[in-house]
Amino acid sequence: MPDIWTHIIHGSKVGRESGLLFDDEIRRKTFNLGNIFMNIFFYSDDEEFQEFGRIVHTRKCGSFLNYLSYEIFKTYPEFIYGMVCHHWLDRLTYPYIFDKTVNKNRKKFEEKIDEKMVEMYFNKQIQEMDLKKFLPELIPDVILDKTNESFNNIYLKKDINITGLYENMLNNYMTLENKGHKRDILKGFRKVFFTGISELKTEEDFYDVLNLKNQRWNHPIMGWTYKKTFLDIYEESVNEAINSLSDSIKRSIQPTIYNISYFTNLACTN
Repeated sequence: MPDIWTHIIHGSKVGRESGLLFDDEIRRKTFNLGNIFMNIFFYSDDEEFQEFGRIVHTRKCGSFLNYLSYEIFKTYPEFIYGMVCHHWLDRLTYPYIFDKTVNKNRKKFEEKIDEKMVEMYFNKQIQEMDLKKFLPELIPDVILDKTNESFNNIYLKKDINITGLYENMLNNYMTLENKGHKRDILKGFRKVFFTGISELKTEEDFYDVLNLKNQRWNHPIMGWTYKKTFLDIYEESVNEAINSLSDSIKRSIQPTIYNISYFTNLACTN
């Protein structure tokens, strides 16, 4: 899945083009929080949290997002809109990332995509970016309470220290000394489909991370073949997110969310 900056950039474009301007800085940061929230588990050293991160990206995704939307939308609609943006970006781009990183270092590949996206959309080097300027210092209490309630009711996972996970992410993400803290979230998934995985870390492995040469790649489950660039898929995910949010924005009602895996863009199997 894309890394943090790509999610923030994606959400920003969806917001602008759908009329979610968020002149209020707190609301804008809460929207960004929704855009990155589902990834906080992957910055933990705890294997249990990393595994739970995989679970929430592949199982009961629609049930969880709709439950949370029902509980939070009236108070923090911007957070739910960010969560929907995250869902769409992952759904459409992760099959590309997965196929491109077979026998390669996936984490490094995602970081390289982030670097390219920051260069293109902020005209900066990623080391110049300060994540804390884009996100709230603290997660609002209502969001903390209701996300934990949702994790408990949907996944039977109780009393997660979301604040601790969030603080850990903010403190560890994208510093010069500790870049790429995120774990390999698909190591279990890879074992099902591939053997002999090696970690190829040379610069040549990541020369064309955006696939600007239109090399062929395949959906990891269905085998469908594409030649789309990452930017093509990114734009598709922007348009899909805008379409899925448009009625909600116009009528101030909960957005429609389907039970689709973040990893495959296919229906969740459980």
